[in-house]
Amino acid sequence: ASIVSHWPESSRTYNVKNGATPFLVNGDHRTGIPFIVNGVEDQEHVRVWTQSRFDGEYLALDIAFPVNVEGEFVHYLDKPVYLILHGLNGGSHEEYVKDLVNRRRAENSTLVVLIARGMMDT
Repeated sequence: ASIVSHWPESSRTYNVKNGATPFLVNGDHRTGIPFIVNGVEDQEHVRVWTQSRFDGEYLALDIAFPVNVEGEFVHYLDKPVYLILHGLNGGSHEEYVKDLVNRRRAENSTLVVLIARGMMDT
């Protein structure tokens, strides 16, 4: 039997019968519209530059640390660190990245956004 036979159809099919909204008709709508109509507050990052030992190229990293009760950036060793790859044309300013950063920072996780291809003034 294929692995799909063990996966409920309602978990792998996006249609009105399984709870989809009829006005978000394709993947672009389902991805973009929520971030257009629901703004996400900007997140504070620390920009760090590092050089690759392999080819000498420099990488920019925007690191979002959780904030303690004194308002200071901290890193909790018992919490996850997320590496976010922003995609073809993004960066830490993209709404979906800000949303992920906001939600995971609230759980005291540290997030690192790899800024690639000269994006975000790098």
